[in-house]
Amino acid sequence: MIGMEIYNEVQRSLKVRDVVEAELATHNSMLPPRWGDLALANHIDAVADWFKSIMRRDFRVSGEDVVLARKFGRGARPLSLLGLQERLLYHGVVSLVAASSEVSPDRSFEAYSTFQRAPLETESCSYVFKTDIAAYYQYIDHERLVDEVVAQTGDDLAVSVAVNLLHHVMGRNYGLPQLSRSSDVLAEIYIEPMRRNLVRGSFAVFRFADDFRIACRTYEEALSAWEASDGAARELGLVLNESKTSTPSRSRYANSLTAVHDRERELFDELEVEGLDEPEYMDPANRSDVVGLIGSEEPEEEEAIIRANEAESVLAVSDAQVTAATEVLNRWLAEEEDEETQRRESAHVTATLLGRALRVLAVAHDERALESVTAMLVYEPSLTPTIARYLSSCRQEHPSQVRGALDEICRSDVVNAWQAVWIAYVAGSLSRRRRRGADDPDHVTWLRKRSNSSNSVIAAEAMLALARRHLVSTDEVSSVLNRLSPVQRPTGVVALGALGNERYARDAAPSELDRFRVAWASENL
Repeated sequence: MIGMEIYNEVQRSLKVRDVVEAELATHNSMLPPRWGDLALANHIDAVADWFKSIMRRDFRVSGEDVVLARKFGRGARPLSLLGLQERLLYHGVVSLVAASSEVSPDRSFEAYSTFQRAPLETESCSYVFKTDIAAYYQYIDHERLVDEVVAQTGDDLAVSVAVNLLHHVMGRNYGLPQLSRSSDVLAEIYIEPMRRNLVRGSFAVFRFADDFRIACRTYEEALSAWEASDGAARELGLVLNESKTSTPSRSRYANSLTAVHDRERELFDELEVEGLDEPEYMDPANRSDVVGLIGSEEPEEEEAIIRANEAESVLAVSDAQVTAATEVLNRWLAEEEDEETQRRESAHVTATLLGRALRVLAVAHDERALESVTAMLVYEPSLTPTIARYLSSCRQEHPSQVRGALDEICRSDVVNAWQAVWIAYVAGSLSRRRRRGADDPDHVTWLRKRSNSSNSVIAAEAMLALARRHLVSTDEVSSVLNRLSPVQRPTGVVALGALGNERYARDAAPSELDRFRVAWASENL
């Protein structure tokens, strides 16, 4: 752990209670719940007092833990996991930057849709240049970021604290944690000079995060836009994403915006399910802001959908919806998994519909997809959170099938660290019942092995799953707790509390916040 100074002026400016309340209410839907945060939700004032105290003293920074979340296709997104005090400081100082610069990023699905259609509403648009930045958040230069914030606001204190924190957390002078609203603010400020540069070049440019569209009158202008964008990106130390850069004609671009919907419509016309009229059947709420899945074609659309899905509702679905969802599942199972097939647009559409189908089957507590979840984790890994939530939804009505599915997943050993965290989360939600003298099922054996992993994220979640089902002793949990990274330690403390031996847990976790976590876990897990 490394100490860092937090300027007195910054401390005085922070609205600490508001920051604590907002951060504890934040949930990253790419990961299971932060149990250590949930336990503190009713202790906002105590957490605020604790945070003020450590800011006044030597603020000790813990390094990040990182897991790779799989994306649609072959890509992966590094998820940076920070400790509570690091997240609170990051949230607080970036809030000060946002207030000074008046930046408020809109990452909604509606905003992205408006951005996509903007070139088509530009007069004389015959071609559209489209591009985005390769690995944008990973390569934002901290020094350039400070310079741009100072240029916009004239204030370097808050952003200096932010980049100093990130340097200690990430161990380098570039990069922002992904899927963070605070990072979105800094990323907006960093990329804005590129848009201004293109505007000065007289281009009709539109931007959503690091995604750009330029309406062009001729193909020659589209090529000029390409060269200008490449140069503007390089001035910021960035490069264009070659696989996402193209110059389609207006008609081809317009068709691309509805390609998935059009293919979806064709599929539903073929289904001929009585009582099923609209392709939006896969959204149980029938709302556009929750349609979609993690792993969509566009990174920005993916991010918008992830955030739109952060709040999920338990809603009713019709028999027709379940029938259609089952048909989509069958079509996915029948589809070839060779590389050539998976590059086709039809494969992307089928994967998209599969995510929606799983949501319908989850609401219906329908078990028909359980025997296929291992294959889904292998061939559609970006759907892992959706698959995990589907498994959890079936655990009450179909417990033996869910246990069997988990056993198959764990025997197959097909998941990466990020997926393993989700599997542990599901396993921990199962019934505590166990026959005396019976051998451990495969998924419990898997959990025991993972609880000894050198990866603290996996070890913490696996041990918590075992503790929730009372399959470990307090000594075993304490042994793992002593090996966890500072970021994962709250999860280990919650695991101690989940065993119900509150006195022992309090002795092992003497801080006030840890006592709150122990008490909450004893009552709720």
